[in-house]
Amino acid sequence: QGALVAGMAAIAIIGVVALRTIGTRVSDELTSLTQLSDAGGGLVMAIFDELRAAEEYLTDGATNARDTFQAAGARAYAYQQDLRGIGGISEDDRVTINRIADLQAQVEVDYAIAHAYADLGQRDRAAAAAALARQPTTKLLDQVRAFSAAQTTRAQGITADLEHTATVRQRMPG
Repeated sequence: QGALVAGMAAIAIIGVVALRTIGTRVSDELTSLTQLSDAGGGLVMAIFDELRAAEEYLTDGATNARDTFQAAGARAYAYQQDLRGIGGISEDDRVTINRIADLQAQVEVDYAIAHAYADLGQRDRAAAAAALARQPTTKLLDQVRAFSAAQTTRAQGITADLEHTATVRQRMPG
């Protein structure tokens, strides 16, 4: 009878440890996904805000558009830094984040030149410089979309893995 009680206690302890292990794993994965989602979504919004403000400034020269252009660019770089600091991010994602940063810098310089021409009243030169800025913009947006798609795929994979682990744990005797 003592062996039966000891066996039941051992099974209970194993069950508690297994539940804590899966609970910790789920918590860690959710924390990582939340960080990725927050920083990735923020990056997307900051880049779109920056590009919108760049074009708006060329259209009407509003000071708030210039300020938004600069602030959104700074936010985008901050989000990129946040993304680089998240553990478990893949090497491919890091490469994509670096490509986004490089393209963003190129677009910012090109738009800054266009804005300077616009400020000087040289509309033809401003339009030509803006046309040059729009070329890498397409590549930049493609990289942003690719990063977002990769994070969606990653989240789906983690969800499926956690569901599988939970199913396996449910089938364990005890």
